[in-house]
Amino acid sequence: MSTPEHPRFPKRPRIEQRYESLNMWRAVRLVAAVALTIMLVAALLERLVEPEEFTSYPIALWWSVVTVATVGYGDFVPHTGIGRAVAAGTIVFSMALIPTVTSLIVAALVTKVQRQVESAQGAQLDEIVSRLEAIERKLDERR
Repeated sequence: MSTPEHPRFPKRPRIEQRYESLNMWRAVRLVAAVALTIMLVAALLERLVEPEEFTSYPIALWWSVVTVATVGYGDFVPHTGIGRAVAAGTIVFSMALIPTVTSLIVAALVTKVQRQVESAQGAQLDEIVSRLEAIERKLDERR
C-alpha cells in the first residue's frame, strides 16, 4: 500500500531523491569507494589464486593499487592464467568503471546546477512579466 501524496510534497522516485542530495563531497566519496572496492576485491582474488607470488594480502593490495592506478611497476606480476585473468579484469574494470562512474556523477552535478540556474532565471522572468503587466495597465489607464 502506497502512502498518499501530499500536495505540497509530491512523492519522488528514490533515484531523484539521491540525485537531489548529490554534492561534490558525496561524488568524490562515491568515486573513491568504487576505486577502493575494485582494489580490495582484486587484491583478495590475486592473493587467493596466486599465493606463491602474492605471499601476503598487503603485497596483493600493493599490486592492485599499482594496477588500478595504471602505474604498473612490475615488482609483483601474476604468472598463472587465472592470475592474469584476474589482472585483466582488474585493468578493464578500473579503466572502464571508474571513468564511467565519474562521468555520470559529473553529468548529474552539472544538471543539478543547470536546474538551479533555470529556476532562478524563471523567478526573474516572472518578476519581469509582472512588472511589464503593471506598466501595460498604467498605459491602458492613460488611454
